[in-house]
Amino acid sequence: MESRKIFALGIVIACVSVAAFYVSPVGAEQDQTIKIFHAGSLAVPLEEVEKQFEAVHPNVDVRRESLGSIAAIRQVTDVGKNGDVVASADYTLIPSMMYLEYADWVVRFATNDLVLAYNPEKSKYAEEITPDNWYEILRRDDVVYAFSNPNLDPCGYRAVMVFQLAELYTGDDMIFDDLISDNTAITISEEEGTYLIKTPEDMKPNTDKVSIRPKSVELVAMVEEGGLDYAFEYRSVAVQHNLSYVDLPTEIDLGNAAYEDFYNKVKLQRADGETITASTIIYGITVPKNADNPELGLEFVEFVIGDAGQKIFGDRGQTPIVPALGSGNLPAELKPYTKQMLTLATGSPYELGLINGLAKPFEENYDCIVEVTKASTGQGLDLGRKGKVDLTLGHSKEALDTYIEEGYGTDRKAVMHNYFVIVGPEDDPAGIGDISNLTEAHRRIANTKSLYLSRGDEGGMHKGEKAILKELAIDPSEEDWYLVSHDFMMASLRMANDVGAYHMADSSTFTAMSDKLSGLDLLVVGDPNRYEVAVANPEKYPNVNYDLAKAFSEYITSEEGQTIIGDFGIDEYGEPLYHPDAVKNTLTLATGSPYELGLIDALSKPFEERYGCKVEVTKAGSGASLDLGREGKVDLVMVHAPGTEEQFVEDGYGLNRTYMMYNDFVIVGPKDDPAGIQGMTDVAEAYKRIANTNSLFFSRGDNSGTHKKEMAIWASAGVTPKGAWYKETDAFMGDTLKIANTEQGYFMTDRSTYVTLKKDLDLDILVEGDPVLVNHYHAIAVNPAKHPTVNYELAKEFIAFVSSPEGQEVIGDFGKDEFGEPLYLVAAPSPTVTSSPVVLPTTVPPATTMPSPAASPTPQTPCFGVVFAVTALLAVSYVRLRKRRE
Repeated sequence: MESRKIFALGIVIACVSVAAFYVSPVGAEQDQTIKIFHAGSLAVPLEEVEKQFEAVHPNVDVRRESLGSIAAIRQVTDVGKNGDVVASADYTLIPSMMYLEYADWVVRFATNDLVLAYNPEKSKYAEEITPDNWYEILRRDDVVYAFSNPNLDPCGYRAVMVFQLAELYTGDDMIFDDLISDNTAITISEEEGTYLIKTPEDMKPNTDKVSIRPKSVELVAMVEEGGLDYAFEYRSVAVQHNLSYVDLPTEIDLGNAAYEDFYNKVKLQRADGETITASTIIYGITVPKNADNPELGLEFVEFVIGDAGQKIFGDRGQTPIVPALGSGNLPAELKPYTKQMLTLATGSPYELGLINGLAKPFEENYDCIVEVTKASTGQGLDLGRKGKVDLTLGHSKEALDTYIEEGYGTDRKAVMHNYFVIVGPEDDPAGIGDISNLTEAHRRIANTKSLYLSRGDEGGMHKGEKAILKELAIDPSEEDWYLVSHDFMMASLRMANDVGAYHMADSSTFTAMSDKLSGLDLLVVGDPNRYEVAVANPEKYPNVNYDLAKAFSEYITSEEGQTIIGDFGIDEYGEPLYHPDAVKNTLTLATGSPYELGLIDALSKPFEERYGCKVEVTKAGSGASLDLGREGKVDLVMVHAPGTEEQFVEDGYGLNRTYMMYNDFVIVGPKDDPAGIQGMTDVAEAYKRIANTNSLFFSRGDNSGTHKKEMAIWASAGVTPKGAWYKETDAFMGDTLKIANTEQGYFMTDRSTYVTLKKDLDLDILVEGDPVLVNHYHAIAVNPAKHPTVNYELAKEFIAFVSSPEGQEVIGDFGKDEFGEPLYLVAAPSPTVTSSPVVLPTTVPPATTMPSPAASPTPQTPCFGVVFAVTALLAVSYVRLRKRRE
């Protein structure tokens, strides 16, 4: 029984072996088939490609189906066929119709342009037609012309667009009506310089005048046979079929990228609702995701875009793109044959030329091409939501917030800023020239019903304007004084200039156009207009070129990119058009004693490490520091002159004034104390005695915070200091203290400086403890609205750091190791002082408590300070306790 089983098993094994012997060789040589759906205008070159590809791949059968491009794509997307390659006469159809379900990349491999084909022996007036009169010939009653179906074939919708472009180019505003509208059901409308053509399903052609066929190559035979006089064809098709043709003017033949902006004035909405913008003719090819033989499909594409394929297309009148241009999630196999494309959407930065300046070095570094779609922020983000661009550079924080929150964008980075401005007629009927507030300016314009032009395009500028009007509870949409341009910044400014209207723009565009805007003045400069970049999220859209987009985002926010941004416009306009926001490499700070004593160095070291930047300090007294701030020569001041600080902020030069720390002033003098002031706690009375006894007194005399405090005390004492006994040094604190020591005179110094120099001084502290002597320090950022070149963002970061628990701990510890006591006390709790030495607030006897910052002339927020200090102390205590336990 067992032997039978073994025998049976042997029979089975033998059969399988024999079968395998005979089947394997056949399988190895078995033919494979790849299916190609392609535009009819590619039939001739792809026929030759098929022959040569099959010669290289003898076991492969290439089967092509020639259709209109839209119909070819629909074989995959609608009919349900599994094509291995799809090639379209309009590369944009692949992203718009096949992404994301059926494809996630496209290669642009050839160009073309439109011509008017005819038969020199059979077409009427063939001997008369020229590039200048072709539309006049078509108008003649006995002439029949044709184009392919705009709903199915790119050649068809491009031909219809050419009629309107011809109108714009020639100035003959009846070409479209006479040749299209009067002979078909195709319609056209115009809004603010943009033309929208609509092609219904049934175009109802007047067949005595117009013939419409599914694809353009079907018209070839009709021209050859004389069935019609003229047909719109691609140049390559005319060349391949030996047809005579009329060259259309370059400005309208859709064959020259230099005229892209002109082409873009015309759009066409197909019967399926898809809208196409007239643009340069570029062919695209891809391998669908549902291909039966994707590897062979990729090999076929490689052949088309390789040397052999390029020669085939060039020999047949169709210019190949060398190298081919790949966009989307391009397969690794195709990258050696292509240049990668990065698609970016933005508005004014492209209009003004900044993107070109940034793109050139990036393209060289990454061997790619940056392709820009000119779009407002809203339009750009909508393109991102559809996966049609790789990244967007926009300037609407709220719109970008939503874009990121919805998951469409990632890798968001601050890039640069300019300013919102309002321009208007020279006579300024609304009277806004005396204000700097955008909201109040809009209120006055609305109240006076002065003519105002809005972009109305849902871009960043328009969103900013809408937010202001909403805040004012104004709905101007029905008002006669409120106009809408529905156009980009430059066009809107020109329109505002022509009609004498107010308009909210950005400072960059106005600067670049100011010479051409003779009727508009810059009236209001408002808040910074900040641009940010966001990369399309590859988790939403695998088709985006995420790696290249992220690299571009990192490049424009790098030091090199930010330098290009900061320099852009200086040579031509004498000032930068944009101000970098991303690179925070240097902070310029002005202060006096805190730098002289080393505190700023102690604070700068951890800050520089954290932010990868450098802190540069100008040593200056408070008055000189504030002057540097007024001149925009520093980003930040740290000063101790409350009244002058408040004026600095009130005048609009300072922002983010923040209480940092304090110490106190003391009066030092010779040990013999000729004025007899030792032990006094009323500093004004001490000053009177010094003056009455003509005792030698030294003043800094430099408009510093110390000098301002001194002068305020003299005033409260009713004394005008002058005479031989009163000496001004015009020097810093330490130097003046040394002079007073040498000359044995009196001097009001801050306690911190005295402590650091005490061992080398023969002067004693004689007067202390007066509440007036508390010395408050504030940090103030310089306002970028006054000085756009300041590094406001980094200044804000430094203020936040110094006032944080970490920064306050640095301040509270500074000086302890070297002098046995801190040189400055943290900003909270309420500052106190006692007789020598100054001690931490928690150890100060209540009887000698000085007024809190809230009681001083400087506005304070003591509640926050107390909470902050308690939190900091608890944190420090906790850390120390942990260390002891460890």
